[in-house]
Amino acid sequence: MDGSAGVEVVGSVTELYRSPEHDAAAGTFEVTVAVCFASSRDTLAATISSLRDQVDAPTFELLLVSNATTDDSVEVARAAARGLPTRIVECRSAGYDSNARNVSMVEAAADKILFVDSDDLVDAVYVGVMSSALDRAPIVTSVWSLERLNAGRFPELHRMPGTDTSRWPFRYQGWTFAPAGTLGFRREVPATVGGFDPELTYGANNEWCFRAYAAGYELVVVPEAVLHYRLRPSTRETIRQRYRWGVAEVAAAKAAAQYGLPPRTGARALGLGTYSRLLLRLVRIRTAYDWFDFLSTTAAAAGHVTGSVRYRRLDL
Repeated sequence: MDGSAGVEVVGSVTELYRSPEHDAAAGTFEVTVAVCFASSRDTLAATISSLRDQVDAPTFELLLVSNATTDDSVEVARAAARGLPTRIVECRSAGYDSNARNVSMVEAAADKILFVDSDDLVDAVYVGVMSSALDRAPIVTSVWSLERLNAGRFPELHRMPGTDTSRWPFRYQGWTFAPAGTLGFRREVPATVGGFDPELTYGANNEWCFRAYAAGYELVVVPEAVLHYRLRPSTRETIRQRYRWGVAEVAAAKAAAQYGLPPRTGARALGLGTYSRLLLRLVRIRTAYDWFDFLSTTAAAAGHVTGSVRYRRLDL
């Protein structure tokens, strides 16, 4: 493993398992698919299974990074990955998953790296189309789809339009970013800009994407690469998550100001567009998912209020 220069890893990393298939294919991997997990036994096997089902994919390794796992997720992962070229490594991170992401960057055997979250699924052509996209661009993002994993809870998702790829990648003042679990990049990106900031418990993906953008790496969307995103199991958990995201978005934007990210000003800084859209959502509520969407979006807006106060940066 060549590692990635400039990527900081906190603490030691221990290899827990290396499959015979990994040894047999050593030196031939075109892609590393990195899945970071922490006590994810209920969803991890399905995530790995979706990677097992890849078609027309280049030779790839499955790199599983256990981050302070306290249940039997490592055993579940090892069983689910049987027959795949797999490595399982362990780190003990004090923060969220920023350090585990950095471990993935350093431990990856291939020059192309894909992040996949341990509770999501990927389409059968995912690795292949993301790999092809990385032949053309150094950093890319897939797109989310909500229907497959969440329609049992919200049947109305079956009747909703598919993923609006025009929203991807996300933008803040024109600078591109995306969720960590949709990112794909060539090793040159972390070698140039470093890894995720381990001091950012949430929103480290935003700050890293902003740092990459400042270095000339603009995210490119790959609409053919569909990642099936799993919503939090309860509305309360989602509200907590989206609130934290809102706070983190302000923190990441403040951190990226040193790279030239311009602040929001005027009506955008005051959140007038955000609150107008919230009002429209409120009057259009018809279904359980409409309520869910309204509450989660409101939580994110509340997070921006907290972040604006905490980080002294007006971004409502």
